[in-house]
Amino acid sequence: MRKRDERKVRRPNRPSIYAKTRKRLIRGAQLLAQGKTVRETAESLGVSTQQFSDFRREHPEVWALCQDEAMKLTREIIRANAGTDRVFEDPQTWLRMAARADKWATDRGEDLFEQVNGEMTLVQFYRDWYLTECMAPDSTDDYKQRFEQALRRWGWVTGDPPLEKITNETLQKYRDFLMRCRGLEPGSKLTPRSVRNALQYVLQVLRKAGPQGYRNDDAAGLLPRVPWVKMPRQQIKPPKIVSPEELSVVYQAADMMVMPQIAGVETGAWWRALLVVAYNTGLRRRTLFELEWRHLDAQTGRLHLPPERLKSRRGQLVYLNGPAMRHLESIRTDRDFIFEWPYTLDHFHEVFHRLQYDAGLPRAAHFGLHNIRKTTATALWQIAPQAAQLALGHAMDDVTRRHYVQGEAIVSAALDKLPQPEAFATSQ
Repeated sequence: MRKRDERKVRRPNRPSIYAKTRKRLIRGAQLLAQGKTVRETAESLGVSTQQFSDFRREHPEVWALCQDEAMKLTREIIRANAGTDRVFEDPQTWLRMAARADKWATDRGEDLFEQVNGEMTLVQFYRDWYLTECMAPDSTDDYKQRFEQALRRWGWVTGDPPLEKITNETLQKYRDFLMRCRGLEPGSKLTPRSVRNALQYVLQVLRKAGPQGYRNDDAAGLLPRVPWVKMPRQQIKPPKIVSPEELSVVYQAADMMVMPQIAGVETGAWWRALLVVAYNTGLRRRTLFELEWRHLDAQTGRLHLPPERLKSRRGQLVYLNGPAMRHLESIRTDRDFIFEWPYTLDHFHEVFHRLQYDAGLPRAAHFGLHNIRKTTATALWQIAPQAAQLALGHAMDDVTRRHYVQGEAIVSAALDKLPQPEAFATSQ
């Protein structure tokens, strides 16, 4: 009997599944390092974002090597081009590139930019001097993080030059870069107000590197003159307020919510209490989420807010009317925080939008807690302008009027009551 031919059947050469995955990881690391989003990277690789995530999770060592090689190259690109016109080609992509390279370098205990001996940069000055000598000791972590982020972005765009090499032109170029950055809405740019805020952090630190003077006694005196830049003209849009009908439908849809899950508290009651207290006090979002039951005096119906809970750093006594008190009592337990939110604030915004979708509001009509604050300010201003100013905790009523009160709502209501001459009223 003839033996079966045991010679191996030759098959065409094909790359293994692992080899394909490795190529995808290499290319994916390069694209991410070049500032592409995860979605754009997955589309370029011909896979879903979930598949791309699975590749990285299943091959962590290969991914780490690919990422290191890609980030080394990106860091060199950033070092060579920060402060040049290259950053203007695609500001958003540049910021993503720099942010990822910065995080990668920080995780390795390295700096994004090479340090030159003896030359103090703005970022170095902030960390070595400003934080210890100029920052108020009771500054919140959130306040410090805003400075840190502003200074990091300054470095990503300008290359963090030495203090003595920062000129008016350097600041102008940075301002122009910010004005080209993307805003919150698709297709929009940063508002002049956002650009001004970002510049203020940089200028505030830079001023402390200059000479000592009036209200600048803690300056380091490293610069004989502080560079200057003209701010973009601020554009004040009419405040967006929420109609009673919109508040009502969202209030009624609260029973559809499934988070937050807090022991002893019905989820719908939590959301209804948040809406009612926010509207009837005009408190800021941060203050609302930091309210504790120990701040509440149920007998007098008042909140005793300590200075550290308020932006103004001035303690405030907040009166709670009947609706606010009833809703607070409906969610009272022995927990510390009244509006306990065991997730991130970004997640709160996502869930709040979900509630408004469930309530039937179109996306253009969605609002945030700050819009409720402006709504309260407008309603109170119609009753008593000083009450609006005091409720919002503003030192001057001009701030309340310019940024929080929607004048159109007040003027239209007043015009409807304007006495008309008999001839006007009877004419067709």
